Amino acid sequence: MTITSINFEEKHKYLSDIRIKRDGSKSNIKMYILRMVLICMVFILMGCASKTIRGSKEITIKDAIKTKTLNSGTVESYIDFQIIDQISQRIAVHAGNYPPKFDNIGQRKKIVIDLKKTLYLLKTLLTQENKDPRLLIRIGFLNSMGHNLGFPGSDKKAIKAFEKLLKLHPNHPKGNYYYGIFLASTAKFQLKSVKYLKKSIELGALDAMFTLGLVYLRAGKEKQGIILLQKYAVMYPESTATELIKSFKEGRLKFHKSN
Repeated sequence: MTITSINFEEKHKYLSDIRIKRDGSKSNIKMYILRMVLICMVFILMGCASKTIRGSKEITIKDAIKTKTLNSGTVESYIDFQIIDQISQRIAVHAGNYPPKFDNIGQRKKIVIDLKKTLYLLKTLLTQENKDPRLLIRIGFLNSMGHNLGFPGSDKKAIKAFEKLLKLHPNHPKGNYYYGIFLASTAKFQLKSVKYLKKSIELGALDAMFTLGLVYLRAGKEKQGIILLQKYAVMYPESTATELIKSFKEGRLKFHKSN
């Protein structure tokens, strides 16, 4: 149930299919104005100040918005998902698990702002016509961290995004994986996570074995949990799986059985 790093394993790092074309037609001009207004709103929310960390400019959500003008005069706007994921990783260090961990109030405030800005941008780009899986999985993942931070309704928003993603792409390895991890981190939906964690393992997301092993232990299915964790320990000897198994067998680690 622990998130140490994020990796969505996608071939394309840009959302290059979200374009703003200025070809003179009324519909495209309206779309251009609408999108630019929305993007400008994000810029306003972000503010103008740039912060510096160890002498280098810190990456912000503004850096993820790219634009270019083609020879035809078309203005093309796209999202750099590598920047989005770097920001998400920065947030996950503190809010990827429950309870979230911060050194001070100021640090928490900054992470909360980063999360809200990133979600705002991605939700702005998600439309009825554009249901890009790269948007959906990130909206689901970011809302799962919002849930850890106590954002009202974030659990429902995460579920909605993941469910929509898996309805369109049921065999999405990381979609099943991150949805399973989110469900496993909740008391209400923990047992529901088994379906998605098992499927993600079948699809090659083997990190899910660790979380599924913990879910089985918590559900009182010790044999299944131990077997999975032992397999995981063989595959990843540097992990905490071996120590976890030892602690469980010695009675130092106990779970309240899930209903």
